[in-house]
Amino acid sequence: MSDVKILVVDDEERIRKLVRTYLERRGYLVKTAQNGLEALQLVGDDTPDLIIADVNMPFVNGLELVQRLRASRRTARIPVIMLSALKEMDDVLAGYAQGADEYVPKPVEMVLLAAKIETLLRRAHVTEEREPHVSNGRVVMFAHAKGGVGATTLAVNTAVSLASTAGYRVALLDLNAQYGNAALMLDLQPGCSIAQLADMGQGLDEELLRQLITRHASGVEVVAAANVPEQAELLTVAAVQQAIEQFRERVDYVILDTPAWLSEINLAAMDLSHVICLVTAPRLASLRATADYLNVLARVEPAPGQHTMLALNHIAPGGLDTSQVASFLGRDIDFLVPHGAFFDDAADHGKPVVTARPELPEAVEIRGLAKRLAAAAPVLV
Repeated sequence: MSDVKILVVDDEERIRKLVRTYLERRGYLVKTAQNGLEALQLVGDDTPDLIIADVNMPFVNGLELVQRLRASRRTARIPVIMLSALKEMDDVLAGYAQGADEYVPKPVEMVLLAAKIETLLRRAHVTEEREPHVSNGRVVMFAHAKGGVGATTLAVNTAVSLASTAGYRVALLDLNAQYGNAALMLDLQPGCSIAQLADMGQGLDEELLRQLITRHASGVEVVAAANVPEQAELLTVAAVQQAIEQFRERVDYVILDTPAWLSEINLAAMDLSHVICLVTAPRLASLRATADYLNVLARVEPAPGQHTMLALNHIAPGGLDTSQVASFLGRDIDFLVPHGAFFDDAADHGKPVVTARPELPEAVEIRGLAKRLAAAAPVLV
């Protein structure tokens, strides 16, 4: 218990001292802040395991504090208990709507507060063994800096190749929640989409996870993009983090198809990825965007053991040659995908090239890409 860190945020000094003293006697490490702005600074310096925050505070109030925490991949899943003298249902619901996990009215009953703290810490696995749980599943993120470079085509075909050729258990998560096409390329019509993760919140379990899955004939478990674009805004950083971790428990490889550039959701996915396959095309506009993406990656602290592979995809005839691309980007190309006229027809018919036309050179190359990715992130035994 002595290494569990709790941050108490309240503008009333009496409340801060009361809660801090009680929790320290129970063995917690406690810090305090007078308002949400001070709390955000403390969280940036040392991430707590749980936050207790008042609703009404100056500068940044409790609701704004929770909203900011939930929007960042670093803090999205910190359990938060709201304190408030406001007992009306609307105020309670407002706290939950911003992402609070629990609500305790003032005056605070310490026994109730302690019970809710212990419940949330157990749910977040904080009070269990402090060593991180090791999941067998490996995560491969297909990224791109500019649309139209065929990243989704490569993600879908890689997932099918790993499942049908190599016999791995594979999940494909379409994180391009607004305009994703992974399910379309597999001729699937899912009833649920990744947007439903927002409704599951911190309560995502195996049964709820199954509702999101549409199984392809190859065995790939697909979580599709939103059914309508406006649903995409419901997707949260915390929900994506939890879904990826849950899928790692059930499959060998989790393939992530992500939208262009680096949103907080993309960065959260990157944090959990063992391999980032950055896809580009041999055209100046794509290469310039890819160079910017690589510069950002150089400034983002990678996860331990994480690999970045650069795939050059010839989506059309012509373009710069491989040496010119490598010179422009200042690094070698890890994998070259040749132009294939059958890709568009395969996508239109929902039949991946690697299974519909396995003899084609481009199908052979994508199976090679799948092997390279698997070798870069071998499944733990």
